[in-house]
Amino acid sequence: EHPWLGLASFTEQTRQYFFGREGEIGELTRRVQRKQLTVLFGQSGLGKTSILNAGVVPRLRAEGYCPVYVRVDYGSSAPPPAEQIKQAVFRATAGSGAWTRPGSAERGESLWEFLHHRDDELRDAEGRSVIPLLIFDQFEEIFTLAQADDAGRARATEFIADLADLVENRPPRALEARMEADDGVAERFDFARADYRILIALREDYLAHLEGLKSAMPSITQNRMRLARMTGEQALDAVLKPGGSLVTAEVAESIVRFVAGGAELRNAEVEPSLLSLICRELNNARIAQGKTTISIDVLAGSNATILGEFYERALADQPAALRKVIEDALLTDSGYRENIAEERVLKAFAAAAAQPDAATALATLVNRRLLRIEERLDVRRVELTHDVLCSVVKASRAERLEREARNASTRRNSAIARAQYSQVLRASGRTPEADVYLDSASEIIDAEVRNEDRSEATVIAAARIALLKVQRFSTRADHASAVALGLRVMEDLKPVLSRVKVSAPVRMLESDILYSLGFAQLRSYDSPAAVESLRRALAITRSLGSAELGNLAATADHIRISWVLAESIGNTSGSMAERRALLTEGVTLADRLLAVRPGYRPTLRAKSSALSGLADLESDSLQARKSLRYHAAASEVDRDALRLDTGLGVSQNNLRVRHVLSGLQFFNLGEVAEGLRYLDRAHAVEKGEYLDAFSASNLAAFVAFAAVFHAEIGEIATARSFLKEADGYSRLALSRGASESREAITKAIITTQSVIVAEISGQRSEWIAARRAVDGIWDEQRTGRLVDSAFGSSSLIALALTAGARLSLLLDDPDAAEVYARGASEFAEKLRIPDSASARWERASISYPLVIALARQGKKAEAMSLIQPALAFFREPVARESDHQTLKGSHAEALYAAALASTDSARRRAYILEAAQRFDSMPEALRVLRSYAELRAAISRELSNPRLAAR
Repeated sequence: EHPWLGLASFTEQTRQYFFGREGEIGELTRRVQRKQLTVLFGQSGLGKTSILNAGVVPRLRAEGYCPVYVRVDYGSSAPPPAEQIKQAVFRATAGSGAWTRPGSAERGESLWEFLHHRDDELRDAEGRSVIPLLIFDQFEEIFTLAQADDAGRARATEFIADLADLVENRPPRALEARMEADDGVAERFDFARADYRILIALREDYLAHLEGLKSAMPSITQNRMRLARMTGEQALDAVLKPGGSLVTAEVAESIVRFVAGGAELRNAEVEPSLLSLICRELNNARIAQGKTTISIDVLAGSNATILGEFYERALADQPAALRKVIEDALLTDSGYRENIAEERVLKAFAAAAAQPDAATALATLVNRRLLRIEERLDVRRVELTHDVLCSVVKASRAERLEREARNASTRRNSAIARAQYSQVLRASGRTPEADVYLDSASEIIDAEVRNEDRSEATVIAAARIALLKVQRFSTRADHASAVALGLRVMEDLKPVLSRVKVSAPVRMLESDILYSLGFAQLRSYDSPAAVESLRRALAITRSLGSAELGNLAATADHIRISWVLAESIGNTSGSMAERRALLTEGVTLADRLLAVRPGYRPTLRAKSSALSGLADLESDSLQARKSLRYHAAASEVDRDALRLDTGLGVSQNNLRVRHVLSGLQFFNLGEVAEGLRYLDRAHAVEKGEYLDAFSASNLAAFVAFAAVFHAEIGEIATARSFLKEADGYSRLALSRGASESREAITKAIITTQSVIVAEISGQRSEWIAARRAVDGIWDEQRTGRLVDSAFGSSSLIALALTAGARLSLLLDDPDAAEVYARGASEFAEKLRIPDSASARWERASISYPLVIALARQGKKAEAMSLIQPALAFFREPVARESDHQTLKGSHAEALYAAALASTDSARRRAYILEAAQRFDSMPEALRVLRSYAELRAAISRELSNPRLAAR
């Protein structure tokens, strides 16, 4: 709109005021008429569409041209560029005339085809030919906005290829291919037609970019016209003549001189957009004040306001750090414009998290007339659009620096308070709210760091807040991100830690970061790195007097570090004695600390974890009864924690874990009824008022686990009810922010347990569907959703693929069973604590389906070699001295597999007889379980084989 009169478009007279003399209109008109393509370019702020509306277009209309304005939308949701252009043509030509063959155009055809249909011409009411003039306004957006993402870049490439064919009047390759295949296609087009024109209008900043298209479109170099900035006299005319009685000559000259930075009229160069901006805002100020004219006092009171509001609007949707770049880099200390290389600006914008990216942000600010780009000595340089903006930018910088100095401490304290509150919310299970407060704390402190606040207090605060984010990543099973962030935090903290004297709180922070980093490294299968991080953390707590209770916080950290370090050492085949010593020391320190500070929650949780670590130690050694004793002790600690805070989700979750693991050990002892009772206990643990994503996903896993054991005792309907309940918890976890990795693992756990229930059910139709479900889990792993870095996923995938192998054997498909079983064996190699007795037993069990599948295919030599490690394991003291009754069933299955693999009939019979003996030595409660009953039936079939008996 016109800045004074509010006209919808410029008259030809107004065009002369703003954009030069009449000669320019005539020149541009002649260029459009002479050539297929015209390129119009100018310096910043020319307002291309307004130029064309002003004087050129009326002339071209009078001479038989129909203007079609096009500004291509490169967004992924917009139609393809060619379709946008064709629709623009139909809209524009609807009022100018009619096509002689309506309906010739086809959706999806190229622009060349669209404008070359034989005998399809645009004619006016008198039958005269009308020539479409495609006007591409702000064409530079193909080099800026279109480059923001892959979809935009693809659309830009597609558009350039289509436009190049039209400009150069050459049939597209796809059309040529169709013509070669069908001679009739060529009859539909008139190859000699050229009754259309194209006008590209762009900022001259992007001429170099346009030049890069000349190999595909040579015509872009042949017909160009430049429009320069206005002179002072032209600008004065532009203010006075359209303004009429709104301004006097004195006020008009003051306006022009202000926009020109104080220059005399005869020397002035004026940015039309800046002049238009000032005129519009002055007129708005006049209207607001109820005045009939723009007076000197209106001008004097509005200059700073107009430019200040313009500056704020230009940066409104960009981060504060980008404003800092502009104010510090593009303005000297004394307040003069500075120009710097575009490359440096882009790097600084990227570091300032410009939205949506550095290149697009720069293009946006250029389009908004805040910045401009000029080439100097073949280097593109960026600067403020005009000196008149310097005072506004300088004032903004001064206010910012004063505000930063005054508010740095306040903002830092606000961030710390929000982070601490997020911890309280998370401990109460209110995870979504906790995330909001932690993210806001992070945004505040990150802004301080970006503003180059390198004070020790800010560095430490940033590290504390980042530590909470590391822990959140681990809770979401995104351990890779936790490790990356943990390493970065340690690097950021180095300047503080390298000082001669480091305070105890800072050393504690270092220990906390190393602990969380070590935990994430352990869960990412990088146990050696975890051991290194955790040993460093433990050394720090010892140096602070943790073993002597000289620093109670350090002692609490010492305890929790011990159990994670013990597990990490086990994963690296470390000393069993060292693991036990660490865990025992942790329990002892916990008891001493709780005597001093009864009910101290962090210590209760750490003691529970240490006891659980000792239970795992016994479990890894296949000592179920000893493991149970430690689980019972850990359960008591968890109950103490729950009595202190009934809503503490962590303690509720830990108590469920203890019950589930205790139930498993009772099963191992052959006490099936007691095992089920403990699984039901886990199910009955108070859920609390709010289940967060972590607790809900764990509940889903626990309930699915219990479903299998109910299926084992024949309660298939109960098992399926449990699986349905587990799926409900999984959905709840997803609704409450479970990470993609945790969601995938939880679903895989439920699916795997469902597969096992289907296997136990004995229904062939269910076996087929269950095997497809195993394929789904395998696909999740292959596509990366079930990430291997998530702790336990290898064991889970191995279990699922083993189930798939067993199902394939039931379906009499040994070839498929081999594929599944080999996959299971690969993942079994990644099991935690790889050299423990329990892991070796698990790998032995996973090998059975592969041995059986190979034996059924006649590959008995390989089958026999694969079963040998399992047979050797059962002869070792650790297996013979174990109190696991389920170990006898596993041994029986190994012997059965060895019998099938054997080519010697006597040895085969010996294996089968020994398998029967080992099976029968199990307690009755185990022998009647569905999976064991199937094994006994298979052994019996072998024993009753007449050929085997005869031999």
